[in-house]
Amino acid sequence: MKMTDISLLVFTQENCPPCYRLKDFVNRMPSEQREQIEFVPMKTASGQRTALAEECNVELTPTLVVASEHIECEEEDGIEVCDLISDPIETIVGGQAITTALPGVINNYTNIKFV
Repeated sequence: MKMTDISLLVFTQENCPPCYRLKDFVNRMPSEQREQIEFVPMKTASGQRTALAEECNVELTPTLVVASEHIECEEEDGIEVCDLISDPIETIVGGQAITTALPGVINNYTNIKFV
């Protein structure tokens, strides 16, 4: 079984002024559009990149990753085992670049139109 969805992931970290400005920009967007964006940490508390950041090859913040996320399930010994797989489709790095690209990204990858 395979189910696919598109996620708009914005990787951020503490002490990142462009991340704060991007969050302010997103917070001013209509809620229907804002709900399409998920802010995720790039690093763990110990300073290592998160597994998701590594999977998406994120090294700088802020970074927007449009990811195709799908769940793949297999049956093993009568038990269904499922994994969430994230495959980056598009990556945009930098607060200003993300702010400029976000309307088109939302229009292209979701059912919501940016106005």
